[in-house]
Amino acid sequence: MGCGTSSHMKSFHGGATGRSTGMSSNVPRFSSYTTSSVHKRSTMRSFFQQNRNFPGGEVNQGSLRERLHRQLTRNVRAGTLTDLEETLKRYEEFKLPADELYYRAVRKVEYLRLKNGLREAVRRRHYSTLRDAIQAVESSPFAEELPNSLQAARALLDELAYQWTGEPVEHSMGYSSISEVRRFKSPPGCVVDSVKACFLLVNTPPTEVKTWPMMRALLCRTGRESLLVQMATFDPGKLSVKQYKKADSLIRRWGEREVSAVSFEAGTFWAWANSALNRKYNQNGRKPKK
Repeated sequence: MGCGTSSHMKSFHGGATGRSTGMSSNVPRFSSYTTSSVHKRSTMRSFFQQNRNFPGGEVNQGSLRERLHRQLTRNVRAGTLTDLEETLKRYEEFKLPADELYYRAVRKVEYLRLKNGLREAVRRRHYSTLRDAIQAVESSPFAEELPNSLQAARALLDELAYQWTGEPVEHSMGYSSISEVRRFKSPPGCVVDSVKACFLLVNTPPTEVKTWPMMRALLCRTGRESLLVQMATFDPGKLSVKQYKKADSLIRRWGEREVSAVSFEAGTFWAWANSALNRKYNQNGRKPKK
């Protein structure tokens, strides 16, 4: 009985143990698989939550936007042309909003391209390259921001032209000339006389150019009344003898270099007046007596 019981109990416990073992062996495997899957999914979810910009998540996009914004701010302040171009390229690749900073950077790129182009043209000393670079700057909104560079470039252009032709170059009048000269509040006599001579040569009444403030006001005129338009339509045949003699006496007091030393743009006024007087002289066949 005892043995039977022992055997039965052993069998029972063994069976139970077997069933228990079977169940226990299955449960851990199932539990381990489930836990592992959940852990992996949790880990991946956590990864993408932290890297929602991988490839298009919100967290890293925000961080990227901030980094690019800071980088673009630095480059606008003191970056090179290459730095700005690279940062703008990334800005556009990630389709970041075109805000005020973006447009400031675009404007700075255009400015630096013109400035560097002019500098490179001066370095190369090639006439047509330098001429094109000067024209590009003059026709841009940045002409007034590069007065010294333009002045040096124009002087070199005249020098290069003289080397090829052997003839001095007649300075060209333009908006930049008018804009710079009218900034003078109290210019030296050579500038005043050169500008006054130009007004007299386009038949401006002498009573309207008695003082520098009066001439400054005339320089601000636009349209048909502007000095540039009147110069473009200059006709030596319509100029009175009294007017051109007065203009001649004004510019003969000074030399072109003397006027250009004060301001290159003021020198263009002297050069234009001299050219206009030469046309009048050629028409008459002689120069007026001094």
